[in-house]
Amino acid sequence: MVTSTSTTNDFSEAAGLSFSAYSADHLAALLRIWVEHSWPISKEETFNLCDRCGWTMMQGDDESFTTSIQSANYNQFDGSVRYDANDPSFISGIDVELTPRTPTESISRTTPIVKGLYGEYLNAISRAYGNPTAFSNEAGQSSIWTLPHHVSIHLILNQTYLKIRIHSPAQTKRTTRTISHITDHRNI
Repeated sequence: MVTSTSTTNDFSEAAGLSFSAYSADHLAALLRIWVEHSWPISKEETFNLCDRCGWTMMQGDDESFTTSIQSANYNQFDGSVRYDANDPSFISGIDVELTPRTPTESISRTTPIVKGLYGEYLNAISRAYGNPTAFSNEAGQSSIWTLPHHVSIHLILNQTYLKIRIHSPAQTKRTTRTISHITDHRNI
């Protein structure tokens, strides 16, 4: 049974441990806060955007934050800010864990939940930003949307947990160049 509110779903009963996740519509709204913001995003703006999302920066750490999702997440934090190596006064993106990394003994119960959420999130993001480019490998699945202003969204199903990664336009361009370079070398 799933208990639902407008922003979260509680899967604790099905998972056998504390396990909640954003509703697909709320995740899409959180993504809009980031991807539709003017880039580049400064450190100060990052703190404000995290606050708008209901995320709390870790005390004394300008790279880690916790989300409002209550879960059995055994990590110290739920998300991280990545600063641009070329200009650390701006961010190159954020990473947010959308589901907990559950203990081994709970994986059989949480995997169907995580895979279902991946499908719901995929549909919600696709409604907002069109069809993604999809990849699969032994580690899991990922879907990538590159928006017209070069911000990219990466939805990652890493077998047993979900993560979202947002890249700045500069980081998206660097990543695209690197992938093209690798592909060019393979064709030689």
